[in-house]
Amino acid sequence: MVKAAEATAAHREELLARLGRVFTRRESRLQAGKYVEGVLGDLPRKNGWSLAQQAGDRSPDKMQRLLHHAVWDEHEAMGIVRDFVVENLLSPDAVAVLDETGQQKKGTHTAGVARQYVGCTGQVANAVNVVYCTYASSRGHAHVGARLHLPQE
Repeated sequence: MVKAAEATAAHREELLARLGRVFTRRESRLQAGKYVEGVLGDLPRKNGWSLAQQAGDRSPDKMQRLLHHAVWDEHEAMGIVRDFVVENLLSPDAVAVLDETGQQKKGTHTAGVARQYVGCTGQVANAVNVVYCTYASSRGHAHVGARLHLPQE
């Protein structure tokens, strides 16, 4: 079991090193590493406060700045993750799995929010829809991309 944990940590470090090039500032790159560690950790709730606590930050300000204001190329980051996953899970039986996930929203300020069909409720509601792509093989599976559905209006 220890060897598996060590291998996972080594892969995580390699992935974070590759992702470093998408950030224009050192501070953002370091905070992104803390964010990934928190998201992959065993926290019972993963929100700004719990991720900040896990990272040793006094408040969620740095995490929020990373997610809302830091300059980075999300499409390049998804490409790096995709390439990394394919390298590590490559298998002849691999497939891409596409899955639409909807989330109801009350307001109008979230990107992509509109009255639209939401699969999880089976009805039209004020919501956002995201399409996720997962690479799956007999060696494992991982998300490799996501796109927010933007209604015409």
